[in-house]
Amino acid sequence: MCRKSSIPYDPTTSSSSRPLKKSDIESYCKACYQEVSVLDYTKTYDIIEPSTTDNTEICNITLLWVHGGGASRALFLPHAQELASKGYRSILIDLPGHGSLVDTPLTLDSCVETVRDVLDKECTDSSKIVYIGASLGAYIGFHILSKLQHKFTSSILLDCGQNVGPDCRL
Repeated sequence: MCRKSSIPYDPTTSSSSRPLKKSDIESYCKACYQEVSVLDYTKTYDIIEPSTTDNTEICNITLLWVHGGGASRALFLPHAQELASKGYRSILIDLPGHGSLVDTPLTLDSCVETVRDVLDKECTDSSKIVYIGASLGAYIGFHILSKLQHKFTSSILLDCGQNVGPDCRL
């Protein structure tokens, strides 16, 4: 493994009142990071199907989860797994510039194309599709929903009212 650097962390200098575990912050090259990451870099989205083992009633709803800036599709995995136990199907995507799409330029158009491609491949039935975006996923969600409104029955946009960037206000 080609670890580039290790930054020692000293919890005694932390301003937090809770003690933190003494550890190192490690930096990896891209190839090595992909080896140690929990994310599967061979695909750009995950589908979490509803559980059928416990007589759960299957909903005719697909939830499309769109993560925030600096995150990946893994962000919403616990949510999708819990909702699968209640009969919901989920699709978790990586946005361009994030996760397995880290080398794809992040633009509004590339986000629309990413969502369109996944929906065209994975939502060919008559299920209702709900867009769920948080932070960056919510900000770009406004644009995605305006371009692909015929694909969605509803949306949930979270944490998209915060001050971001210089001179921004609520």
